[in-house]
Amino acid sequence: MVPTRLPRLNLDDALATVELPLHLNWSERGRVFNLRDRRQRARVYEVVLREGGPANVRAYIDGALLADLWAELGAAGCRTQRVADGCCRRAGRRFHRSTLPIMSHNWVVAVLLAALAFFALGGLWYTVLFGKPWRKEMGITDEQSQGATPMMMQFVWSILISLVIAFTLSKLIGDGGINYGFKVGAGTGVGIGAAILAQNHIYESKTLRFFAINAGYVVVGLTIMGAVIGLVQAQAVPI
Repeated sequence: MVPTRLPRLNLDDALATVELPLHLNWSERGRVFNLRDRRQRARVYEVVLREGGPANVRAYIDGALLADLWAELGAAGCRTQRVADGCCRRAGRRFHRSTLPIMSHNWVVAVLLAALAFFALGGLWYTVLFGKPWRKEMGITDEQSQGATPMMMQFVWSILISLVIAFTLSKLIGDGGINYGFKVGAGTGVGIGAAILAQNHIYESKTLRFFAINAGYVVVGLTIMGAVIGLVQAQAVPI
């Protein structure tokens, strides 16, 4: 069941400071939103309309404020469209589905930039910065490295993997901003990426230096990706 009309909230509730429950805002657990701030209010409305049910909509969304935000928020699916249409009728406005502008976070640009940054960092990390010790750990001589030509498929797979990582981070970060993105990137880099490499290191019979080179790339790379995604996705643009 989806409500076709939205009642007005009292002023204190409509402009309150709220923390959405985990089942609604699972990607930004514990984040507090100030509904007096237009951008934060738009984020709450987007999340509630996408993830919540009728009870959540009635609890967090004010009909007139949603109508005011609609040109920026857009349609997040059939549920959002029906709720917003009802709300706008309540507020004395009428919209036709085909004329509503659809807005989206700049996630495509964020993912592409973050993936490119991760890929470029890898090129620097394993050549200019730590290429010599890494090749020594891998048993690759200078003569072998000078005569080796990277295969095209290696670049293709590297870029594809970078895109997958960037897309995953973009879903976790949302529009939390550069500081939040930095924390998510660093946290996943240390707590997931480096931790997995450490587990592999136990069985690989490699030196600690080899682990440090690879883990350092993962931590620094994911931190940069997170910051880039947080910065770009904090800005909503029309598509």
